[in-house]
Amino acid sequence: MSIHKNIVSISENAFEGCYELDEIIVSAENPNYASVKGSNALLSKDGKTLLVGCRTTVIPENVETIGNNAFAGRFSKLMLRIPENVKSIGMFAFSSCNAICEVILPESLQSIGSYAFSNCVNLSVVQMLASVTIENGTFAKCYNLSAVTLPEGLVEIGNNVFSDCKSLKHISIPSSVTKIDKDAFKGCVMLDMK
Repeated sequence: MSIHKNIVSISENAFEGCYELDEIIVSAENPNYASVKGSNALLSKDGKTLLVGCRTTVIPENVETIGNNAFAGRFSKLMLRIPENVKSIGMFAFSSCNAICEVILPESLQSIGSYAFSNCVNLSVVQMLASVTIENGTFAKCYNLSAVTLPEGLVEIGNNVFSDCKSLKHISIPSSVTKIDKDAFKGCVMLDMK
């Protein structure tokens, strides 16, 4: 996909269903968007917000925000390690990315949007290093999710966060958690909470 210099606005759902997208190139003359060489991503002009990623995207180190629906259905790597500078992951950002098996979320993270990793059916391990509130449905319907590491300092686990994670066996809830919302673990039939 090539973004011409005259494109001034792209909706966050513009590439919904474009699962085979392999390359994103933005004209250097575009006033609102950029694409760092080798990243294969649509970025804000300052490079701090990743708006659209594709199957081969390498998230640049200076990205601070991954937008809503940025990779929905498209990220094709087995392991997803979010760079240390990322502070925010938007709603549905990695939803339905079925290739992902493992996710590592950095300490820099300050917010994760609702359903950010929902329906990642092959996701099996989540390592969360940031003590950010886990929003509604963040990992819902990740049917192969079996192990989750949550950090000390985490305060709240939102509604339906792990709902229908039918393979979830091991999760260690830190002592800092003061609120687990209704149905956070609904349908987790194999769960052994410690």
